[in-house]
Amino acid sequence: MLALNLKNQGLYTFSNPISDVPPGSMAIAMNGVIDRPNVFETRRGFMQYGTALSLPVNQFFGYQNAILVHHATTMSYDSNGAGTWIDYAGTYSPPPGVPRIRGLEANKNFYFLTSNGVQKLSSLTGTITKSGGIDAIDFTAAVTGATGFLANNFQCAYAIVWGYIDANGNEILGNPSMFVYVANTSGGTRNAALTITIPAEVTTSWFYQIYRTPQSATSIPPGDNLQLAYQANPTAGEITAKSVSVTDITPDSLLGTFLYTSSAASGPAATNDTPPLANDICNFQGMTFYFNCTTKQAVYITLLGTGAPNGIQNDDTISIVGTATRTYTGKAANNFPAQQFAVVTGGTVASNIDATARNLVAAINQDPGNTEVYAYYRATFTTNIGVIYLKARNLSHAVFHVQSSRGAAWSPPLPSSGTTYPSSNNQVLNGFYVSKQNQPEAVPLSSLNFIGSGNQQIYRALALRDAILVESDAGLYRITGTSPSNITVTPTDQTVFIKGTETAVKLNNSVFSYSTQGVVAVTDSAQIMSRNIEGDLLSASSSVFPNFATLSFAISYESDRKYILFTNSAPGDTYSTIQYVYNWITQSWTTWNLQATAGGVNPYDNKIYYATPAGVVMKERKSFTLGDYADAEYAVNIISTSGTSIQLTDAANVSIGMSLGQGVTLGSGGISSTVTAVDLLTDIITVTDNLIWATGAANVYTPINTELTYQPISCGFPAYLKRFARLVQFIFSQANFDDIEARFNTNMAPSSESVILEPVTASGFGTAPWGTFNWGVSVPGFQSIPTFLPRNSQMCNWLNISLRLNQAFKNMACDGLNLFYSFVSEVSR
Repeated sequence: MLALNLKNQGLYTFSNPISDVPPGSMAIAMNGVIDRPNVFETRRGFMQYGTALSLPVNQFFGYQNAILVHHATTMSYDSNGAGTWIDYAGTYSPPPGVPRIRGLEANKNFYFLTSNGVQKLSSLTGTITKSGGIDAIDFTAAVTGATGFLANNFQCAYAIVWGYIDANGNEILGNPSMFVYVANTSGGTRNAALTITIPAEVTTSWFYQIYRTPQSATSIPPGDNLQLAYQANPTAGEITAKSVSVTDITPDSLLGTFLYTSSAASGPAATNDTPPLANDICNFQGMTFYFNCTTKQAVYITLLGTGAPNGIQNDDTISIVGTATRTYTGKAANNFPAQQFAVVTGGTVASNIDATARNLVAAINQDPGNTEVYAYYRATFTTNIGVIYLKARNLSHAVFHVQSSRGAAWSPPLPSSGTTYPSSNNQVLNGFYVSKQNQPEAVPLSSLNFIGSGNQQIYRALALRDAILVESDAGLYRITGTSPSNITVTPTDQTVFIKGTETAVKLNNSVFSYSTQGVVAVTDSAQIMSRNIEGDLLSASSSVFPNFATLSFAISYESDRKYILFTNSAPGDTYSTIQYVYNWITQSWTTWNLQATAGGVNPYDNKIYYATPAGVVMKERKSFTLGDYADAEYAVNIISTSGTSIQLTDAANVSIGMSLGQGVTLGSGGISSTVTAVDLLTDIITVTDNLIWATGAANVYTPINTELTYQPISCGFPAYLKRFARLVQFIFSQANFDDIEARFNTNMAPSSESVILEPVTASGFGTAPWGTFNWGVSVPGFQSIPTFLPRNSQMCNWLNISLRLNQAFKNMACDGLNLFYSFVSEVSR
């Protein structure tokens, strides 16, 4: 007789199951894990966590020791560690073309991507706001007073910056305004009076900073090295009035720090542009990267002249046509609440254009009915006179159009109606922007980089220890660098393309994802991890399964060494109904059968949370006791008991295999027993054990239906007829079950025959002889359970063996099996 020892290898469903798989390979490995080499164990169960959420539940995040969840168009947080969800104000949807919102923590803030750009949360119980600063818009400046800091025949330049300090101490500064120049030709020294337009988003917690150049003679340009002259917060009244007035009296000797875009600081290219609309985000080397980006809708127009015959004149109009139409009319004087701007004609051509353009910009920005567009004047000391930049206030804003009743006064000529001069934006499917270091909300437009060609979009980007791995239409790329100035993009593998963008996660300093090459793990190159189950995954991701890309997602479980791929098992699925579970240490695959729309591992308690299609959040049981081995629980009420018979108020939620429990916390403590019979007519159930039950509240717990089926056991010679010895030994390092079903069939006797396996126990005077085990030890830690092979299964070419366990608060850890065989002949007939 020859001996055969089967070790548990996990799923092998894409090989010749008769002759091309290692002994112990499995055809079914349902609701199990192989976390220890060659040991198949029941997975841990899940219990309901808190109240149900609105549908569908899309994404989980961890922030400040709590769970954030995106469901429908709502963001909520767990307020008490028990699933009492509180909704944040506002509605939030993923960026266009992205199935789920993505986010990360940086600078103690939580940032997440939406269809209206990057949103920010600075504390768990705070308010969600837009990420980034506010660009300063228009202001005016002129000499004032009888004396002051500015000498006669001298000039200076001003710029405004808006900013605030968030709840975590981060200073957020917006882009500075364009310069306004003040020249003093009054014959004496003077101060400067500034009137600053307040952007609509500003609150009293924001501050404004006034920067000024040192004064220079009027014949010498003042340059761009501006220094801080004044800082203050606007009052509520000033915000209502949309402007604040300040008199600058600061002498040059008391000017402070340089404006960050000054040549003496970071330079004019180092703007603090707000983060773009992005499809993905990650942190690396203190920088925040934004991928597959879109900027705001914007358009340039240039005023060419004022007055007759072809310049802008009184009663001429210019209109901005967006969601609503706002029309501004030229008049002799400014009246911004009435959408009127002054047309200036009394000076030089250049000064008339300059003054009229500034008036129009102020009229647009201070129009109380304008909620869509800001206007910026782009003139410098001697250039770009009359250039106006119109930009949408929100990243979600659609195209808008510009019209004028006197189109010839503008460059390019503006139509009097229609849509022939639309706004546009910069959409870079293959591009990424890089923030300033340790400033995730400051993203200079000059920081744009590209991967591949323009139509090859980026889908996912995840940061590893030494590089960012990017998955795109152009294949796999690595991004390296230590600052925005030395970013390097390197192709890694142009044969691997992601399928299901939410299947990409970080695990063991690699990126695991499902791709055209199956599940791959990528650091420097792609390693295929799913060859053993390739056929299953190819089917699940084929055109027969139309929802694969949108419903599939993955979880990275670092402490459990697992990549868990949630996907579909039937063509009509709209949520995950099967999970492929890979342990990268044992290199084994198993499956689970949860029903889930979203999931993740909470970094603060290191447990899996997932959402059911009904919006119920389920939390992993992880007490490392037998109490872990049950799924959902349901409340019942005990009316009376008699031995093992128990009458309930309603037994509708009870089925055979469940466990009745009382005083159980996470399945441990209290008492519990397995349900063996249910009579729905009388609401009487029967349990295994005769225990002392109290009348009143109890729970029933759903068992974890665990099944292990080995690939056909041919002993390496499928053509040979074999006789298997009658005794089969199943080895368990844990046999914490009442009984387990073993099934056998063969190629010659295809009908399955069942044998019930019972562990050796010793609870008092139990089934084992007195003294076999220590008192109180009900199940030995390691044991072999022998059984007789059914007669019909003893002669065959190959033998099929299955194990099934369906009991709550019970588990098995099967280490394999031993059996003996001998060859009968080379060929069976």
